[in-house]
Amino acid sequence: MPYSGPKVRVHLQEVIRANKVSDGCGRIYLIYNQVSAWRSEETMPQVDLVIYHRVPSRIQRPIRLAVREHGRHAASALAGVKNISWLPNVWAVAEAQKEGFDEVVLLNERG
Repeated sequence: MPYSGPKVRVHLQEVIRANKVSDGCGRIYLIYNQVSAWRSEETMPQVDLVIYHRVPSRIQRPIRLAVREHGRHAASALAGVKNISWLPNVWAVAEAQKEGFDEVVLLNERG
């Protein structure tokens, strides 16, 4: 891994400074380029570091949260599988918004 914690922190600070962020939320991705069927002969770094930020929305009222039971299943056969489909999450939010909520909390099988 070519990126240590302090090195990632330096890059994060560069993003914050370049975008003049005083309040926000950051997301850090480390993408390993040397595995899987997507690998090519193209010269590329072993690991890509991707950092982006988002300014938090300024909601001036209380947020209305819906609760969905069994939204997350720790005992599911797919619990340990990397799944990049956001469909269940998007669907849950869309259904909650139809009911007048802003966001949804997904509970696991233990509540």
